[in-house]
Amino acid sequence: MSTEQLPRLTSISLCAALLFSSSAFAQQVWRVSADGSGDATTIDAILPLTQDGDTILVSYGNYPGFQIFGRSLNIVARDGITPLIEGVVEVRNLAPSQVVSFSGFRFEGKKAAVGVPSGPLDGHGIVAAANAGSIVLHACEVLGADGDSAGSGSYAAPGVHPAGWPALVIQGSSNVTVEQSTIRGGRAAFVQNIDCGCHASSSGGHGILALSCNISLHDSTVAGGASNVGDYAGGNGGHGVVLLAGQLFASGTAFSGGNGGAAMDFLTGTSPGNGGDGLLAASTSADATLFACTASGGNPGIALFGQVGAPGSPWSGSGPIVAIAGVARALDTPAAPVAGTVTSITQTGVVGDHALLMAAAQPGYLDVIELANGVILLDLIQPLTVVDLGTLPASGVLTVPASLASLPVGIDSVTYYLQSISVTPSLGLHLSGLTPVTILRPGL
Repeated sequence: MSTEQLPRLTSISLCAALLFSSSAFAQQVWRVSADGSGDATTIDAILPLTQDGDTILVSYGNYPGFQIFGRSLNIVARDGITPLIEGVVEVRNLAPSQVVSFSGFRFEGKKAAVGVPSGPLDGHGIVAAANAGSIVLHACEVLGADGDSAGSGSYAAPGVHPAGWPALVIQGSSNVTVEQSTIRGGRAAFVQNIDCGCHASSSGGHGILALSCNISLHDSTVAGGASNVGDYAGGNGGHGVVLLAGQLFASGTAFSGGNGGAAMDFLTGTSPGNGGDGLLAASTSADATLFACTASGGNPGIALFGQVGAPGSPWSGSGPIVAIAGVARALDTPAAPVAGTVTSITQTGVVGDHALLMAAAQPGYLDVIELANGVILLDLIQPLTVVDLGTLPASGVLTVPASLASLPVGIDSVTYYLQSISVTPSLGLHLSGLTPVTILRPGL
């Protein structure tokens, strides 16, 4: 690991301190706009033209889902307006050096048309599988689709999906980082023909369903979807997170389970659903640490004659879950500032904290929870730049202007990943989450 000298400036010059300390230049910037003013009208259409390291700027609009296989891409919403991606986004087969980052999007799983069978992945917002590289979600919303209403419960037609869909599904992925985002599972379908004594409502979707992965969550909200009204039985609420195996670290994040469904048949409605848990560590191979987080279970369902299901738990399961009290530290900066302008870097924490900014061209994952209340999310094999931000004032918020130099001729953008480390007056250490920043050539 190499580091630069620590400059202490009233206005940080990202020209000297960050931009050119290592090679992280995008090969090309592509523009996607639904109105036809960019290089393509959909993200899916531009993907075959991209190469490793390219940036895709997406204007406001509605876009269908897409698939990324084994390619580094930085996909950014432009102008601070949130585009909608409707339909599952899949990220698969990233090599260890590859990164896919998303900034500023709303992802919604696509619900099938009434009576039309759903595909196996249609209703998820994002699916990440078989990735040795990194995936970063920053300032995004990921929503699972609601269940299909036709043929709900016991008489669901083949292929119909009455349960709410999990929003974010992660399998076999070494580093998934979620920052300043909201993730919520879909709601179960409403059961038709209540009072026939023949239908049960389905379960709500989980916010995150994860197997064999490393996940870090910062300053985010994760919620399970609610069940719905059933006939003889209500379904269970979805869990905020189901960790089947792997490691999860969360800081400043709220977990909540979905509400259980009611059972409303006037003769047989005696089995209301249970509330979902905020976090379920489902095996002894599932390891979770929560720093400065909150967790709550979903409310139980009720039956017509007063029976009540079980409320959800804040967390549960056979895997170890460690909850640590404290104050989360957070770092924020605009996702896509323009070169040659002045942007800002904001550190939030506790008065008296001394904040250092770290920047690298590559994310990583190194568990240092016991040492620094967090995870190092930068690749320490790459050159690492460290900048002294200063000491937090009485407000607990420090904002530092950052001057952005012009990019070299022929360079359209540069992407860096930022993380802060705060040193308390008693020499305690606290890590923030990961913030991607892409600096753009003027005129893009």
